[in-house]
Amino acid sequence: MRGSNSDRLLERVAQPGNSQMAWAGRDSWDNTPEELLEYSWRLDHGDWSRYSLETDRMFPDLPHGRHVLEVRARDRDYNVDPTPAVAGFSVVPSVWLQAWFVTMVISFLILVAMLIWIIIRIRERHLIEQQVEREKHLVEMDRIKTGFFTNISHELNTPLALIKGPLESMLEAGPDEDGEQLLSLAMRNVDRVANLVSQLLDFRKLEQGQMRIEAEEGNISRPVRECVDLLQPLAKRHKVSCHLEMVEPCMGWFDADKLKKIVQNLIVNAIKYSPSDGEVRVLLDAVPGQGGGRTLSLIVEDTGRGIAPKHLHHIFDRFYRVPEKTIVDGSGIGLNLTKELVDLWGGEIRAESPIHQDVKRPGTRFLVHLPVDLENISNKGSSHG
Repeated sequence: MRGSNSDRLLERVAQPGNSQMAWAGRDSWDNTPEELLEYSWRLDHGDWSRYSLETDRMFPDLPHGRHVLEVRARDRDYNVDPTPAVAGFSVVPSVWLQAWFVTMVISFLILVAMLIWIIIRIRERHLIEQQVEREKHLVEMDRIKTGFFTNISHELNTPLALIKGPLESMLEAGPDEDGEQLLSLAMRNVDRVANLVSQLLDFRKLEQGQMRIEAEEGNISRPVRECVDLLQPLAKRHKVSCHLEMVEPCMGWFDADKLKKIVQNLIVNAIKYSPSDGEVRVLLDAVPGQGGGRTLSLIVEDTGRGIAPKHLHHIFDRFYRVPEKTIVDGSGIGLNLTKELVDLWGGEIRAESPIHQDVKRPGTRFLVHLPVDLENISNKGSSHG
């Protein structure tokens, strides 16, 4: 019998690994014709097959990798070739399992991921730029609006003074009852417009950084009581009780002008939004601050309709007005100015609503904390360095 004892690499077989193998042999003693030789084979060192006359074999669905086929012959006298012929061959992996293809797919996925990341980053940058531009536009529009109203305010100052002077003179002259009511109504509206003008001018000063806290040491309760007393006629006209509860004396450093504007805006707001027979409470005390030192605690609460949660976080925004039709008219700048003054002082302000169990009069509470130790006050005037 003839055969090779050494490994020899056959041609590479592509997947799915259907390999047709053929073999032939010869009796070295010429006692057995070639067609009568019997053969046995095994694949990858498995079990030997039975001897048969077949000289080829199909090996289907071989897994990828290297394989070894061994074939041995037997003559009709049952003599077996002691040195089987050995053939080695390789089954090529499927394309998607080959290293070059896997590398290409991974590279492609990395490229796609990078492109997606770049697109997302470009999109985010574009959105951020849009947001910045939008914010700049809103700030510019707000500045233009405030500047417009400020210019109008300057123009209104002179005619208001010319109107208010004669009205005061007529009231002092002692008109009849009807005339006095009409003059009082006119005076109230003049004062209202004058207050609005003053607020707009304060906005301008705040925006230009021209406003400072001119703090002086004294009894803080005095200007607060003056505000409450000054607003009693307004509360009476609205049939609302307004009273002050405080600890005397309440000493500390404060800016009387800024404090009056804060207190007045909060009390006027509370009176306007309280129904007839309603109540406005003003509570004043000096308490320990969170960061040390003393803090002025000012609380203004009412028995009004309250503020819905969706509006509560916006009430300090400039020109923001609660859109319900049942709410009285307002300019939408009083509370914003109040917060600006509190921030200038280095204090805090927040609103709570509802504060009562009565569903018809849930009420609102404004809480203000202002530092009253000189070293804790922000944006002090030049006299305090």
